[in-house]
Amino acid sequence: MHGVRSKTTQYRMLYNIIKPLNPLLKRMKSVITSEQLGHVILHLAKTGKTKEVLEKEMLKEMALSIQE
Repeated sequence: MHGVRSKTTQYRMLYNIIKPLNPLLKRMKSVITSEQLGHVILHLAKTGKTKEVLEKEMLKEMALSIQE
């Protein structure tokens, strides 16, 4: 959700510290945004994916393929 801020001061401080690293982290296969995860979940629900366990790399791959 865009523009949502945590009510917890410590989390907001941590987010501000990590914010410059976000572009680098998003390029890693092991990092997926909550928005990307939501798109993948909706896609899986619509298509009826049968595999029970999806590894994080597979989720990221799917998220990138859905966005394109």
